[in-house]
Amino acid sequence: MKEEHRQYGTIESVRTGDEDGRWETTWLFVKFGGSVQGFGGYFLKEHREKWNAELCALFGVSKLDELVGKRCWALRCFSGWNEPIEGLENAEGQRFVATDFFRRHLSKPVESVIAKRRESIESSIASLTRRINDETRILARLESDYVEWATVLSGAGQEGKART
Repeated sequence: MKEEHRQYGTIESVRTGDEDGRWETTWLFVKFGGSVQGFGGYFLKEHREKWNAELCALFGVSKLDELVGKRCWALRCFSGWNEPIEGLENAEGQRFVATDFFRRHLSKPVESVIAKRRESIESSIASLTRRINDETRILARLESDYVEWATVLSGAGQEGKART
């Protein structure tokens, strides 16, 4: 595990509501020195209250706004810059992990984070491969498709000139 997988910070703010006009969400914003990153924002439907209750229980508070100021570890599955936060860990080492929550509360199978990332990368590679093939075809016919207008003579001499 790299340092970027587990980063110590402070919950700076909590937002709940119909942020984008489609569904109610819960966001926790964790501050790490000079940066802030959000955790949450999932479409939870009827599970939103359970989500909120479990987050409150993790930190021993009764309301979401009491989470502000709590110190925690942000847990990320991957170590790249600005990777999504997958869960939070309190000072006692107890964790709340999004994928685990969904596996416990949703009635359908929940794909692992690594499987979703693999699928995303494979899709991106397929898309880029199509683009490379398209660009290669364009490059192959570039010369034959090009017209250098500055060197083309006007057919009637006056047709291309602006009228005054």
